[in-house]
Amino acid sequence: SYRCIIHSSTFEIPQVLSRGAIVMQGVKRVEVQDKSVNEGQVSFKLTVSPDMAPDIQVIIYAILPSETVIAKSADFSIEKCFSHKVSLEFSPSSAVPGEQTTLQVKALPDSLCGVSAVDQSVLIKEPGKTLEADKIFNLLPVKKASHVPYNVEDRVECLLVRPRRYAIPYRERNQRDDAHTVFQNVGMKIATNLVIRVPTCLKYRGREYHQGHGMHVTYNSAPERMRMMSTPSLDQHSFDSPIETVRTFFPETWIWELIEVGKSGTKDVSITVPDTITTWETEAFCLSSQGFGLAPRKEITVFQPFFLELSLPYSTIRGEHFELKATVFNYLTSCIMLTVVPEPSLDYTLTPLSGDQYTSCLCGGERKTLSWNMAPSALGVVNVSVTAEAVASQASCDNEIVSVPERGRIDVVKRSLIVKAEGTEMSKTYNWLLCPEGEALTEEIEIQLPENVIVGSARASLSVLGDILGRALNNLDGLLRMPYGCGEQNMALLAPNIYILQYLKNTQQLTPVIKNKATNFLTSGESCLHYGVVKKQSTISAKPKNL
Repeated sequence: SYRCIIHSSTFEIPQVLSRGAIVMQGVKRVEVQDKSVNEGQVSFKLTVSPDMAPDIQVIIYAILPSETVIAKSADFSIEKCFSHKVSLEFSPSSAVPGEQTTLQVKALPDSLCGVSAVDQSVLIKEPGKTLEADKIFNLLPVKKASHVPYNVEDRVECLLVRPRRYAIPYRERNQRDDAHTVFQNVGMKIATNLVIRVPTCLKYRGREYHQGHGMHVTYNSAPERMRMMSTPSLDQHSFDSPIETVRTFFPETWIWELIEVGKSGTKDVSITVPDTITTWETEAFCLSSQGFGLAPRKEITVFQPFFLELSLPYSTIRGEHFELKATVFNYLTSCIMLTVVPEPSLDYTLTPLSGDQYTSCLCGGERKTLSWNMAPSALGVVNVSVTAEAVASQASCDNEIVSVPERGRIDVVKRSLIVKAEGTEMSKTYNWLLCPEGEALTEEIEIQLPENVIVGSARASLSVLGDILGRALNNLDGLLRMPYGCGEQNMALLAPNIYILQYLKNTQQLTPVIKNKATNFLTSGESCLHYGVVKKQSTISAKPKNL
């Protein structure tokens, strides 16, 4: 409720403004029965809605029996929320890698929603990249009005003061609480036949006195004295079974989708959780005929009871040996019995280096590294797979009975390894210029391999280009250079820019960005040449045609 003090019999008129518009108004007549009481309080009830956010301006003015208008305004902050309510839920709220989960989106019927889920580690590195209510409300063109536009202001003539009124000097004080100023500060222009505006200047004995410091004039029709100063006339305005988890999918952005909730206003989407052990920050916003809605942020935690990590090089040469390492982390508080087994393959051989530790205890918060000597035998991309499984056991670990997790009992990690051939790589290129002219052409060539070629290392590739210059002019815009230096150096850099620009234009490869870059370089180079020619008083012209 909002209270105001009243005097005698009066009309109280409250108005509420939000986002520069009147959203609520009313009128209340107040009669004072006891004539000896000249002031009191009146309460008005205000129902706040999300459409009023982020601020409201309440203005109450009263018309006294003397036709004097008094006014007062106050600003209030409203919680930043939306009338369109959107919710987002995961079931279950935590999952293991590769598990199916259900995403439920609730909004107004027939809403279109945008949903995203991003790895929490990405948002930690780049904070402020999420949707928040503050960002949405900051997009409003008007949040709170503070002035009346200049082009709708009424010009006010100076008030003529008759000689029988008198002028007295007194010290300066703040006089910005008149009714007109109160309305103006909330962006309201009033059309009325009542006197609500205290004039900004007075005309007395042929001279104009403007608001400021110095002479103060008292006159009968104004409720309070006004301070005036004699200055030139200026207009002034204010602008203010165990599930086997094979982890191969490690994205930074998991969900980036548009979802239609349909007539029911609820949509259930079945999705597969990625293999990253992390917390996913999920947000959703929806649009409907009733406006914008933003869901509270939700998190889904992807948790693995134990975690397997492989360490191997990016590439190796066939015949070389290296140590393949598998590290297991136990995120539980209890001990488990783990068996770590690599998948056998004809593409490589593995020799154990960790003795009998491939089935052993791993207590809570501990890690263990197991290794093998690996010798690749096949060329190309070789897939390496290692499986870690929590198994039941009667043995005790540190006087503790081992446990078997209900979810995530098996973790499988697959990594790829590039195996290159031994020896020295050699390549040979063959080119043909074909002019079909409406008919099919066939070109054959016999490829001769060296006698000492390594078996399995030979490979061939074929590419067809419609450009006669072929790959010689691929990424040609990278050759554009800023001209500089003396005349010869400038021309050496300026001329290629012209030829590159013409070629890209004729082959329809010229983009606005490249054109703008080339034109700026040409303009700069031509200006340098012109300045040097004028300085040496020469008659040579270096300006290219059709620049």
